[in-house]
Order: sequence, then C-alpha cells, then structure tokens
Amino acid sequence: MKASVFDLITSWLVEMWWDRLPLLAGRISRTLSIVLADGLYLAAWPRLAAFAPPLALLAGFLAGWPQLGANWDFTQSFFVLILAVIFGFLSSHLGAMFVLGYGVAQFFVFDQTALGEPGALGELQIRVALLIAYAALAVMAVVIPFSVRLLRVQTSMPQPDRPDLRLVVESAFSGIVGAFLLFVYLQAVPLLIRPVYTWWRGSPLPGGEVSLVPDQAWLFALVALVVGLLRPIMEYAASATATETIADLVYYREQAVWPGLLDRLPAAPRLILGAAASTLFLAGLLESLLEALALFLGVMAVAAIRWLLATRGGGWSRAMEGLPIVPRLLVALAAAYFVSSRLLAHLDLERTTLPFLGVLALSMLFMVIVLPESSQAAEEEGL
Repeated sequence: MKASVFDLITSWLVEMWWDRLPLLAGRISRTLSIVLADGLYLAAWPRLAAFAPPLALLAGFLAGWPQLGANWDFTQSFFVLILAVIFGFLSSHLGAMFVLGYGVAQFFVFDQTALGEPGALGELQIRVALLIAYAALAVMAVVIPFSVRLLRVQTSMPQPDRPDLRLVVESAFSGIVGAFLLFVYLQAVPLLIRPVYTWWRGSPLPGGEVSLVPDQAWLFALVALVVGLLRPIMEYAASATATETIADLVYYREQAVWPGLLDRLPAAPRLILGAAASTLFLAGLLESLLEALALFLGVMAVAAIRWLLATRGGGWSRAMEGLPIVPRLLVALAAAYFVSSRLLAHLDLERTTLPFLGVLALSMLFMVIVLPESSQAAEEEGL
C-alpha cells in the first residue's frame, strides 16, 4: 500500500532527529553524538519519535519567552523545572532540545541588559552568567538522566531468561538512582547559578524572587522517580514491537566511529579546556580570582590523574571495572562526605572559601579513583 504524505514526513523526521542529527553532532564530539541518540526506543512509535524533539524544543522556547511570563531565573519557575525533568528522564535528546529552546528564547529575547550595568563589560557579564545558568539546567535535563542510563547499562541485572524480574529491577534502579542524583544536585543549584545575581549588581535583585529548588527538591525528585520507573518499561515495550526499526537507527553507531573535532585535540589542550569549563561552571562558589586560579589548578590536577590512570594505570582501571559500579559510586560519595565533614568542621569558611574548594577537588579525586576511565576508551579517544 502506498504511504501517505504524512507517513513520509514522519519517516523523514525520525531519520533526521535520531540518525542525521547524532551523526552531525559526532563530527564535534562523540559524547554529544551518543547523548543525542539517547531515546532511540521512541522509534517504536514513529509519530512520537518524529514530533517529540520539536515539541521539546518548542516547549523550552515558550518556557523562556518573556511575553508568556517567563522568569529570568529558571529556578523560580515550577513550569521550567518540571518540564526539564520530564523531557530529560524520558530521553537526554529531548532534554537537550528543551534546554536549547529555553536558552535561545531567554538569551536573545529577554531584556537582560536592563538588569545589569551598562557597557560592554556589563553585557559580557550578563551573557556569561546566563550560559552558566543554562549549563546548570542542562545538568538536570541531560547529564543526570544520561548518567543514570550509563549506570544502568554498566550494572549487573538479572539474566534475560527472567525478563519480568529484570524489568522490575531495571525500572527500580532507573527511578531510585535518578531521583537520588537529582535531589542531591538540586541542593547545589542555588550556588551554581549565583553569578546570575552577583555578576550583575553584586547582590540578588529586589522583588522577592524565590528559588523553588531548595524547598521543593523532593517534588522534582519524585517526578524523576516516576519517569525513571516508566522509561525501562517503554524500552522493553519498544524492543518487543519494533526491533528492526530501532536496529536500523542504531546502525549509525557503526558509522560514527571516528573521533569528533573535540576528541581529536591533544591531551594537554583537552585537559586545559575541561578545567577552564569546570571552573567557569563552578564560578558561583568563588569569591575572588585567587580562588578561581586555585580551583582551576585543582581540577587540572584531578584531570591529569584521570588521564594517567587511563593511559598508565590499565591494571587499576581493569580492577575497578571488575567491581559493580554502584557500590563504587557509593564508596566515593561516602569517602568524600566523611573527609569533607571532618575537614570543614575545623576550618573558618567566613574569611575564605579556599578550604571548601580544596575539599571539592578532593571529592572529585575520590570519584576519579573509584570510577576511572577504561584504558580502551582512552585509546579510542586518542588520549
């Protein structure tokens, strides 16, 4: 039977969003390509796969459109936070589309200049602060959901010959871990977006703006729990009904084996750029240029240790890979909490936050040690 025009458009959109776009992103970064391919299970429902990405993009654009009553700070908007969690935990691709739409609307349409100091420096401060805020939103909608997916893939589950039990375990894992990581992250969001306030006028804007994150983090974590529970169920349903369709789209992975532009950079520039980006992202924790330099050097040191473990410590990487990933993650978090609570209890943070930054770098080191990059992955990325 001849396909209708609508069916042809749907097929073209599915290919564009879930095949061509990840392939194009792969020329920039292989990680970005994999993130944009997250959610291929939606191809089991072609119309959903075709129109969900533009819907997420449009929802983000409308959420950031000032004429619709959008807040200039996303932590003040229940609408933005809920949609970011829903789209992100359904698919990192959809989460990225939502953040992109929100950022475009707010960055280019919202009259941010009226909030800052006049002149080129004030304009630059505003724009950079906004980019930090969008990065903080992207962690909610992209990084955490994608990390949950990776953790689930790397965790031993019941054997495929027990599909019912496997589905229950995977759903529980996805929901609980996602809710936990999101809840923990939301505690830090008010600090991370502090440049949105302090870089403009040196203090929060008047008007009684209140962040919804601290008091309602449990609600957003509950939404993540529900969506996280549903996603594996949808994946299993997709694999049972449209195996060939999804397999055809997965074929792009075999084509996108080349490293992207960022992946081809030598190790040293990559470490420097990564440390600089991390320092900028954590700028809300900083009080001075000295602290920024200290944080940059600390992140550089941790990144260098990660690189050495990947390229010189193959035995350690293999030993860690032989252990379940979730217990390793819990050990790292427990060690970081134990050490930081002991150190910070005896330090004066009112005069300087340098000790806190040192504890932060130490916590990152714990994570690198128990969750090292595999030597094989390092070779593939050209480290």
